[in-house]
Amino acid sequence: MTMQGRGAHSVFEVSEWAPVQDALMQGLVHACNNRVAALSGISQLYEAQLSTGDEGMQQLSGEVEKLRSLMGLFRSVLAGRAARRDPARMGEALQLAAALLAYHLDARHVHFEAPQESGDVEPVLLWPGDAMRFAVLAYLAASVGAGKATVEGVIARVGDETVVSVSSPGTVDGVRASAEFAALAAAAERAGGSALCGAAPGEHVVLTLALPGLTKATARV
Repeated sequence: MTMQGRGAHSVFEVSEWAPVQDALMQGLVHACNNRVAALSGISQLYEAQLSTGDEGMQQLSGEVEKLRSLMGLFRSVLAGRAARRDPARMGEALQLAAALLAYHLDARHVHFEAPQESGDVEPVLLWPGDAMRFAVLAYLAASVGAGKATVEGVIARVGDETVVSVSSPGTVDGVRASAEFAALAAAAERAGGSALCGAAPGEHVVLTLALPGLTKATARV
């Protein structure tokens, strides 16, 4: 049964996104626990009068800011239901995905580089949270076999489509065989787009996600 069939408004099946969300949530919880432990340590230093006021306030402010950032990432993963689709910027989605994947249980060793989006790239019309899901899955799929390398994303407008290209070291067969790529390709098809994977010069893999730009998407509605 699709998430749409359950009334959750998404092009992703529950089974496609749930394993990725679990890994992200576990990583975020671990990071939050670290922040709580740090705040507790600062409190103990104050109680033992081993920390000066200025030093303690700097440490406290830093930890609170880190915790605030983590809570923002939590909210992005737990995107709620909405009554309609809205325009979303894939550049912003890739930046959010890169921040989230820094806490992913299996992908923390990879450096995900998010691109700047040029002005001619159209937004995409998606349910809330789906742009982030597309970006996370594209990065994860492309990182299969990449080791500790950098995974880079590029966004461009190609005709009436918004195209995200993610390149990394690895093998085409490995990426295509991953559960993340299967989920990405299936969801892209439901959204009227496509996800492809091919070889690139320098023993790199390029994963290409194409989604209808806003003009094309609204014409189909």
